[in-house]
Amino acid sequence: MKFIPVINMNQKIINLSLIAAIIRIAGSGLISLIDAFKQNQFGLDTLYNFRRHLEKYINQVIKSTNAHLYFDSGGYSFIQGQIHPDDIRKLITCYLHFMIEEMQTYYKIFSLDLPFSKRYNLYNTKENIFDFNRLSLLETFDIIEKVPQLADKFIFIWQFRRIELYRIWCILHDELSSYGYDKFITHRAIGGMVGLKGETKINFSPFIALSYRCFKDYITVGLFHFPFQLHLLGVYTLSDRFMIAYIEKVFERYLKQLTINSGVIISYDSTNYFRTAQYNARKMHCNSYDKGDLTHYSTVFDVPDNILRHIYHTDELYFHIQEEIQRLKINEDLLEGNSFAPLNSFNFVQEDKFIEDAIEKYKITDVLFESRDNDDFRKETGDILDQILKSTPQFFGPRFKDSIMDNMTKLYRLHKWWTFEGGEYDSLNSLVEEFIAMIKEP
Repeated sequence: MKFIPVINMNQKIINLSLIAAIIRIAGSGLISLIDAFKQNQFGLDTLYNFRRHLEKYINQVIKSTNAHLYFDSGGYSFIQGQIHPDDIRKLITCYLHFMIEEMQTYYKIFSLDLPFSKRYNLYNTKENIFDFNRLSLLETFDIIEKVPQLADKFIFIWQFRRIELYRIWCILHDELSSYGYDKFITHRAIGGMVGLKGETKINFSPFIALSYRCFKDYITVGLFHFPFQLHLLGVYTLSDRFMIAYIEKVFERYLKQLTINSGVIISYDSTNYFRTAQYNARKMHCNSYDKGDLTHYSTVFDVPDNILRHIYHTDELYFHIQEEIQRLKINEDLLEGNSFAPLNSFNFVQEDKFIEDAIEKYKITDVLFESRDNDDFRKETGDILDQILKSTPQFFGPRFKDSIMDNMTKLYRLHKWWTFEGGEYDSLNSLVEEFIAMIKEP
């Protein structure tokens, strides 16, 4: 499991140092292309300005960390209504231009997906969604076919918030496969999850079923010289991250059963680490995990000096965070809103390490493969979760176990599909659509 923090390109000197600290802790960062497209009249000229700004940013921030840089296409900003549907063709042109010209700049780039617009309702017809996403994908894969090195850098996003949206993406994926473009899909992603839990009030992890669909596609295509790579856009809760680590282990087990040794890498990105640090620094907690021991710090005031020095690794940053801590103590405003974002980035990484080790230590995935039926699976899993919760009473919230048990019930059906139904697409699509129906997006 890998955490990829979403970062911005603020030019203030201390902010640049803070962002470098964030990236240094996580080993990567995700930047959106929206700054090139959010103007009323955007085009190759605004993209050029963005690229020049990006070059300076990379020299000042990224190179010193030797981190992996991911780029969001701007599709999420289209969803939010920052780009008018009349500008889609221009958006595609600019996206492809960046994809080619900055190929040496980025580690990975996400597909330009345009699933719906929250602002421009006239766009939201099946015909528009299908036609414009088909145009975006076909033009993208035409470029990748001409420049095959791009395939290793390209991440294909699936959309699924509504059943009709999932069906559109199935049709698009099938058409791409019919042209042989599936050989260029080496890295997959699941989109549409930013704010989804808040909007729908669901307690379960929405990515479970579609993760199986992506894994099935990987097995079908058979590019086993690459690991199975899956990225989850916009998730951050502990229960979601627990399921990411759990699914990663389950898929690794499936591969071993098939005598495939390619491995599994599941990553996720979030702005939550930043927003929590920005708006709730006084109440922000932190965890550290070292040599099997999880230590909880209930406020930033409790974090020991050696951890602060590790995170804020230059004298300038260390003195800055000490000053910010003193300002919090006397209820003064922070000098910089993102001062504690590196600390929360560290917290995410440490929590993820603990979760991964707990899943391994308690052998919780073994239960899935050894249980006689769902009741047996739920009982054994519940008992193990109780042990984990008892060992770390301050770590997981009160709803954690209920959420995980709900997730496990849903995952068990998909596991049975994989194990006993031969992994057929028709039955899988039915399960995915049942899963989507439970989301009940308004």
